[in-house]
Amino acid sequence: MSEGVPNLEDLRRDLRSTYPTLHAFRDTVGHVEIAGAFVVRGTSGEELDRYSISIVLLPDFPDRLPIVRETGGRIPWHEDRHVERDGRACVMIEEDRWRCFPAGSSVIDFIRVPVANFFLSQSYFEEHGEWPLGEWEHGLDGIFQYYRWLIGTESNLTVYRFLYMLAKRDAKLHYECPCGSGKKTKRCCHTKVAGLRRKIPWQLARARLQALKIAKPYRGSRLAN
Repeated sequence: MSEGVPNLEDLRRDLRSTYPTLHAFRDTVGHVEIAGAFVVRGTSGEELDRYSISIVLLPDFPDRLPIVRETGGRIPWHEDRHVERDGRACVMIEEDRWRCFPAGSSVIDFIRVPVANFFLSQSYFEEHGEWPLGEWEHGLDGIFQYYRWLIGTESNLTVYRFLYMLAKRDAKLHYECPCGSGKKTKRCCHTKVAGLRRKIPWQLARARLQALKIAKPYRGSRLAN
């Protein structure tokens, strides 16, 4: 990832050239905040919609994703609209950083991809009642859904077994393969496991595994597939 919160003047310069209706400043607790009108544009650059937004960069950026809010009161604070109860927008699943906000990306890249996709989807949903880019469900259901897609399985139990392996600091190729074949991982899905480890930090996998243990998904009627 890029090195920490960017210099305020550099960020202001970048915003002037890319998103001139957004402005950077320090908020009352000293965080760098970006606020103003975010313009949703079509493929030809035409303005389709606009939202009043706020993006707060926390001190441990980019390790922790910025906090994004729609501040105009237009989007309901409800999980059906991918907004938390405190108004934080769920612009992306953290596991999807490798694809939406990869290492070396800037604040401008964060606005250009996850933020832009989120508000484009909101506008489309308001007009058509469906999400144009598809959607992951909210909460743990969405986490399972994402990992099923990423791993290529229909089984939540398989997801749980892969997470158990990904949560280790080092690859344990002598373990039984998480796919359920009964073989050792080194003789089965070691290539897939290696690829997943490049995408999902072990700390994140461990946190997800702990959350799933608390929820006991492997025993729940909906999730024990």
